[in-house]
Amino acid sequence: MQHSKHKNYKFFWPVLFLAHLTIIALLAFKPVVFLDIIGREAGQSAADSMGLMLAVAYALIVYTIHSQYSRLNSGKSSFYIFILLFAASIIAFVFVFLRIEYSRAFFGMWIFLSIFMISIHFYLLNRVFIVKKYLAVDSESYEMMKGSGHYIELVSENHREIDFKYYDGILFNNRENIDSVIMSKIIAHECDIINVVHLYAKTFGKVPIKYLPEFTRKVNSRRSFYLKIKRFLEIIFCFILSPLFLLFFSLGALIILIGSGRPIFYKQPRVGLHGKEFQALKLRTMKENSDADGLTVDGDNRIIPGGKFLRSTRIDEIPQLINIMRGEMSLIGPRAEWTKVVNDYRKKIPGYDIRHSIKPGITGWAQVSQGHTNTDEEIEEKLERDLYYILHVSADLDILITLQTMWT
Repeated sequence: MQHSKHKNYKFFWPVLFLAHLTIIALLAFKPVVFLDIIGREAGQSAADSMGLMLAVAYALIVYTIHSQYSRLNSGKSSFYIFILLFAASIIAFVFVFLRIEYSRAFFGMWIFLSIFMISIHFYLLNRVFIVKKYLAVDSESYEMMKGSGHYIELVSENHREIDFKYYDGILFNNRENIDSVIMSKIIAHECDIINVVHLYAKTFGKVPIKYLPEFTRKVNSRRSFYLKIKRFLEIIFCFILSPLFLLFFSLGALIILIGSGRPIFYKQPRVGLHGKEFQALKLRTMKENSDADGLTVDGDNRIIPGGKFLRSTRIDEIPQLINIMRGEMSLIGPRAEWTKVVNDYRKKIPGYDIRHSIKPGITGWAQVSQGHTNTDEEIEEKLERDLYYILHVSADLDILITLQTMWT
């Protein structure tokens, strides 16, 4: 049997994390070291004032990249560099806005060092973190994970010859069905026994409807507390950025008036929290009375001049901030669907109303990880991704969705 070679890289992880901790400690407590490296004596007081903030930013960036890699299942290093540059632009804005003393040389050194360390971390993630070797003890577990990017083997009839120590985990769907001989070997070799449904959700970012009971115990009071904090932060966000939103709204309204005339706004009944209907507000990007012809498709001739631009830049969704202030929507959540199509989906897809257990959002996990849907199969997959978000909603997932939305 040929065994995975990825384990040879594992000894790099302690070294890499020690390097991360050293950089964070130096940034926070001895930032002048980095000025000495580049031979700059000036700016030491500025480095002292910047050090703690850059240390926190560096730690958050590394944590985000490492913890969200499997959730993204992405091989695009450019997205992680985008996260770094986005964080750097926010930090630069804070320094300028709050008039904090800063050193351009120290800041540039931080960006260069962060890119270098993130590139190493990303390389190891590609070689180690995702590529793991699992043994499936039943065919259903094997079929679920065989397209995951992991190395998956199905246990054979000659399982007595299997050397369990070469596997990162043993996959099962129903623990009671594991052969007693296999179970004794698993225990003897102290192998990790992994519920394939949870690994599937973590790897693909979606939850099959038939396995929903496996996750119900995860929905607890912590989610309720986070949603209250999230609601408060969304209101603050809308107030602080309202001048900027007003500017883009005015631009969108002008484009509509020039290209098509009035009305500027478009209202459509959507289904929200607990199945309650509300009127979603948007800037009009299609000809009047277009709802009768069904959902929008690629190359739709109902779109008005300038409408495609408003849609691609999401300027048309700015009025939905009013829905957020009313408490009908959230910035991030499952898409608020048209009442007419929801009634059709309820008939076709069992358990469809589960997605209404949380407020709909302007953007969401399904939108950034799947995109536009047309067929019944795609809509069912979208529901599975919505279920993943509902069951795993958290600050780090919302931050990831926000960054993915900006990236796309």
